[in-house]
Amino acid sequence: MWQSPGHFAVKPRRVGTLLWQRLHETALINALSALIKGAREMRQSRYRPCASCGEKQPPELLFGDQVCPACSEPQTYRVH
Repeated sequence: MWQSPGHFAVKPRRVGTLLWQRLHETALINALSALIKGAREMRQSRYRPCASCGEKQPPELLFGDQVCPACSEPQTYRVH
């Protein structure tokens, strides 16, 4: 498990197993591409919209009130 100071911990998640020694190159690339696509779709399905701006963010970046880091920071500029 990888953990950076002051941030969330990342735990690897297995999405599949390939017995690559038994596959031809084309079949191996196709199977690997399918695993990557499935993992990407699974990850992106967990993204949630920010309550303030509506932009989709990973769940670990949303704060308790479901806002992204950019929206949670105090705004230091003014629009006239």
